[in-house]
Amino acid sequence: MRITTMFAILGASIAIGTFGVTLWARGFSQSPPPQTPEEKALATAKAFIEKAAVPVQPTAEVRVQRRSYEVLGERPWVVTWGLGNQATVEVHETGGYVVMFTNNWRIMQQVKRLDRTGRSIFRNEDEAKAFVLRLAKALDVPEKARLDGFWFYGDDTPGRGDANKAGTACASFRLDAHGYPFVTPGGPGAIIEVDPQDGVLVRYWASYDHVVMPDAPAPPKLSKSEAEKLATPLYLKHRRPLFRSADAPTNAKLG
Repeated sequence: MRITTMFAILGASIAIGTFGVTLWARGFSQSPPPQTPEEKALATAKAFIEKAAVPVQPTAEVRVQRRSYEVLGERPWVVTWGLGNQATVEVHETGGYVVMFTNNWRIMQQVKRLDRTGRSIFRNEDEAKAFVLRLAKALDVPEKARLDGFWFYGDDTPGRGDANKAGTACASFRLDAHGYPFVTPGGPGAIIEVDPQDGVLVRYWASYDHVVMPDAPAPPKLSKSEAEKLATPLYLKHRRPLFRSADAPTNAKLG
């Protein structure tokens, strides 16, 4: 599965309007401690870029705006580098952590096949996985998050990619609610994708909000079949039919 598809919906939000205070900065020059929410978002985005070692131009102009509409019930800060939008970082509305990153410049190079060598710096999948796991630690992916999937292949691999035929080394991580991997399929967690040609970060996505992970030891675990056996009677008791026939009793008739 080409990981580009997984980001199609997320990435589509990048180019849509934002509004509010616009903060302009210049490169990574020293600045006083952040005071306003947009300054905090900018500091978080810059720290992310530095941790990920993304090669953006040191003198590129940086723009910070608040998204004009909600994404999953929230309005993140959008930080863009360069007049040509070399990179985009979306920061949680609290300014505390990065929820999405897109290396627009590298993706453009991949699609247009600019400066592609066709070679990977990783000799095998194990090396690629170890590299991405180290990057995940540097980007503060929670230690409790488990590796949920990993994809690794080179440029022009048959059956992989769409308009972008570049290779990938991509990992998905997941936090299991109360230790049960089948309670919350699809999240919360993170996705990290790097270019196997040189290890540069291409995409990042994370969602840790609305999740409270218990500090105390989890209760005794049930198997999936045991949990389903306990849950099925309650589901059948409380579920509502998707469609009601004309002669079915209404709630009023049932009293």
